[in-house]
Amino acid sequence: TSANLTISNNNITVISGGTNSICVGIENGIGATAASNTVSITNNIITGAHPLSTTGVWSGIENIAGATTLNITGNRVQNVTTSNTSTGAWRGITQAIASTSTVNILNNVITNNNTGSSGLFAPIICATAATININGNSILNNAFLTSVSSNFISAGGIAASVVSVNNNTISDNLLNGGFGTATINGITTGTGYTSLTVTGNRI
Repeated sequence: TSANLTISNNNITVISGGTNSICVGIENGIGATAASNTVSITNNIITGAHPLSTTGVWSGIENIAGATTLNITGNRVQNVTTSNTSTGAWRGITQAIASTSTVNILNNVITNNNTGSSGLFAPIICATAATININGNSILNNAFLTSVSSNFISAGGIAASVVSVNNNTISDNLLNGGFGTATINGITTGTGYTSLTVTGNRI
């Protein structure tokens, strides 16, 4: 469970024919016991569709294991379409498990996705970790429909965390529809960190 792992240079297409299925391009659960191990998910291209979704979920990359160092770098999540009648969720890159170690989400591109879901739209989510670096990512030209609060970049953290969210670009994204209850945030973080740096972002 403390293995090193590299997932790299794959071209992945995930298309669902179901209505409530959960679709994930890359889901990693290896390296769950942090013991000086590194998990790297790098330079992958992920696309797909969820055309019949009613309550389904489409997700590009999900990590559900807490390695000592997690690197999610240089990936592209692009050209995904989902149903216009869905109340499910769309997620680009997710570090889903609380970790006491280091998470690096760097230089990824999330672009040209068109999600009709009125549920969650979340390009980058990072749960708690001791050190979080979300830097140099681009979230561009996506169209989405949501009735709930959605964050383009969400960084968790614990009181002792060191967090940097730097030099990211969030641009030319379109909210379709007129949901008055939707709250859209560019970058959200926690509070009480040892150190928080948010600089050089273009939103």
